[in-house]
Amino acid sequence: MVLVYLRPDTDASNSGWTDQAGGSSNLYQAVDETTENDTDFIRSSSNPTADIIRFRVSDPGSSVTEPFNISYRYGLTATGSLKITARLKQGSTVIKAWEHTDATTTFQTVTQTLTTGEFASITDFNDLFIEFEASPGGGSSVTWDPLNTASPISLSTDKLTASITLPNASNYHTRATGSVAASSKKYWEIAGDTIDAFSNAIANGFVDGSFVIDVLTYLGQDAHSLGYFNTSGETYTNGSQVGDFANFDTSAMVLCLAVDTVNSKIWFRVNSGGWNNDVIGNQNPATNTGGLSFSMTPPLYPALCFRSNSSASYQLTGRFASASWTYAAPSGFTQL
Repeated sequence: MVLVYLRPDTDASNSGWTDQAGGSSNLYQAVDETTENDTDFIRSSSNPTADIIRFRVSDPGSSVTEPFNISYRYGLTATGSLKITARLKQGSTVIKAWEHTDATTTFQTVTQTLTTGEFASITDFNDLFIEFEASPGGGSSVTWDPLNTASPISLSTDKLTASITLPNASNYHTRATGSVAASSKKYWEIAGDTIDAFSNAIANGFVDGSFVIDVLTYLGQDAHSLGYFNTSGETYTNGSQVGDFANFDTSAMVLCLAVDTVNSKIWFRVNSGGWNNDVIGNQNPATNTGGLSFSMTPPLYPALCFRSNSSASYQLTGRFASASWTYAAPSGFTQL
């Protein structure tokens, strides 16, 4: 197979974008290099409303076959919150669009792959454009998913708060609408609005797409889930205990989770305590130090499980957007 590279070769249109020096013409020259080079780049205005830059993509010169990948880098030059949208177009027709609300001052590279159907929808490779839009709204839209929430859990506060009065010893789950994709590093928090020290009444963690929301399986009981239990810190996956960390058993506590699908690891922290209940030299998500390994295949969905034979009422709130966090995420980890 011969690799064919298509790169921006013309500014087709521009509204609000400049290069690193403030220039507004021939911006394609700042993003057309064969090897990534962050000394030149394009940027939107400081407070964009709908800044759009559109580049024509070079003619292939030979036949193009699958896989068809699109690679680019994005980030912020200052702290803030924006939505960055990338679109591949044939003429004015959108072939595929990707939205990013997790941009930070650490630039990240993403590679998007068209499906067979999306690739087949391209009928003229000499009429392709890549478009980038910067706009407000960088906050995460992830919530608990009503379609994957077991009764009698109720969702409130824009579906971010899960509450229950436990009727018996069954397992009741909810999972998030968003997920941790492959080759990514994500952080979120769970606020213990109303929790107590009743024996392992709550588990937090994640599930893969094959996990079945039922009353028979607790979080961590099967190969499709991982669960951290609140009063013992015991952590399970595939029915086996794989960790023993700090307790999360007093109202107003915050459980922090850092999931790294690049290295297939997770770290837990209660409030500002040590990751996995250890010192930073031994456990540090930012440097891939320590961590609890897992074998599940992304995407991985944040999840929680209420399980107890008490009649207590519990309430937890998912903090998936960076603006809602109490504590700082480890370097390199972003919101869902």
